[in-house]
Amino acid sequence: MSSEIFEEWVRKVDRKFWVDGRKIALIIDNCPTHPTLSNLTNVQLVFLPPNTTSILQPMDQGVIRSLRAYYRGKAVRLISRALEEKKPCPKISILQGMKLLADSWELVAKETIINCFRKAGIPPDGQQAAIDDSDDPFKDLQESLINLTKADSSMVPNEVTATALIPIFEVPTIPTPT
Repeated sequence: MSSEIFEEWVRKVDRKFWVDGRKIALIIDNCPTHPTLSNLTNVQLVFLPPNTTSILQPMDQGVIRSLRAYYRGKAVRLISRALEEKKPCPKISILQGMKLLADSWELVAKETIINCFRKAGIPPDGQQAAIDDSDDPFKDLQESLINLTKADSSMVPNEVTATALIPIFEVPTIPTPT
């Protein structure tokens, strides 16, 4: 997102809340494309302190990590199946990646999302709550890695674990139209 798109969107939201006769505080991260804006009447921008996004934003508390684990498990299974069927390693198209991502999102447990909000301090009494996921995306991904290693040991470097694999690859992103 560019600064111009952000400003246009915030001003549109400001006009909407002016028409509705409501005022809001919009909490946003400290990103360079999120500039301070003047002349807002019904929206107050509240910027998170620098370098606190991963601590304060619930999605960064584990939801994204869980989603990535499920996504990568599905991708590894695709490769494993192809190898078992003696087919070439598949290339995942953007459309297929989007479908894998949508399917993976369905696997993220409601409890994971709730616990991540609690860990981020929403609600305030939840700051001490521990993450206790009923879903285990890492177990699923680890099983997929084991199966891929069995199909072709050269596909998985020695000692690679599910938790080590999560930061290695990023989920494909689609450019925002401008």
